[in-house]
Amino acid sequence: MNLNDIRSKIREIVDLDTSDVSDTLLTMYIKDGFERIIALERRWPFYQKTYSLTTTQGQREYPINLIGDGGCCVSSCGSWLSKAD
Repeated sequence: MNLNDIRSKIREIVDLDTSDVSDTLLTMYIKDGFERIIALERRWPFYQKTYSLTTTQGQREYPINLIGDGGCCVSSCGSWLSKAD
């Protein structure tokens, strides 16, 4: 199944044609759905990346772009140490 097959199937199910929803818009929704599924699926570890963040005592906020390659961070988890300032 390729992208054109997916768009055709969606149009068949929702009874819309290219005058109702452009290929560009439909492709954007297909990509978004795929990315959401991958982000939430834990059975495919090859889609996951792990990064480290060096912290400074007393600093409570860090820009998200300091983590990894600066791309989109979907979730963060791990062991967090905290103590009152």
